[in-house]
Amino acid sequence: MGRFFTGALLWFFLSGLVFAQNGVVLVNDPWPPYVLGDAADGSQATSGIAVELINQIFNRIDGVDAKVLLTPWKRSLHGVAIGSYDGIPMLFKTVDREEYMVFSAPLFEARTVFFYKPARFPEGISWKDYEDLTGYKIAVQGSFSIADTMQKQIDNGVALNVAMMDTDKDCFRLLALDRVDLVATNEIVGQEFVKRLGLERKIIATSKSLYEKPFYIGFSKKTEARKLLPQINRVIHELQDSGVIDEIITAH
Repeated sequence: MGRFFTGALLWFFLSGLVFAQNGVVLVNDPWPPYVLGDAADGSQATSGIAVELINQIFNRIDGVDAKVLLTPWKRSLHGVAIGSYDGIPMLFKTVDREEYMVFSAPLFEARTVFFYKPARFPEGISWKDYEDLTGYKIAVQGSFSIADTMQKQIDNGVALNVAMMDTDKDCFRLLALDRVDLVATNEIVGQEFVKRLGLERKIIATSKSLYEKPFYIGFSKKTEARKLLPQINRVIHELQDSGVIDEIITAH
């Protein structure tokens, strides 16, 4: 028993040294207002909701530093899958991702909604199921989970008219030019792009969401950072109970 306890302490001490020397490296592409930065060029993210949450979490874990690097979304997922990076700071849990990631406690609920121009649709956008959306042209960011959701509907025979775009910015540019009717995206992200385009009075979000899911921190199954999950989850619950997570979101 004593030998086991001594070995456990030694492992904990050595693993702490590894984290202290190398830090936890998380990745994501620029995704305002969650992850802010100029380009997905490997540089460190400057700020954003996800970055601030990561800072708050790891500031409360002794001896462990963490940073968020800006890399293209597909490269981020691939890098975590093969163990080149430790994780992704804010994403949905999916069956595919569970094959190569383990997930933290949920951070907060995220709403996926439609954005549209009320001048074109003064009665608003009303739907009960995806069949009711077949008369609209919809833009989505092609590498995010909402695109997978739309594609599954199309594969199941629903005649959705969907433009798969490279970025949310591209989606909102199409909406601004009346080339699509709707943009489906995260509500907070969409509000940020509408503000950046100066179209707050011309583009609004539906009050009804397509779905609401929690965001998680996903960690690679191939790196040591996953062993920090008990500590990370404890801190997440503390930040939720103290209202810090709500404060960070509201500030943006």
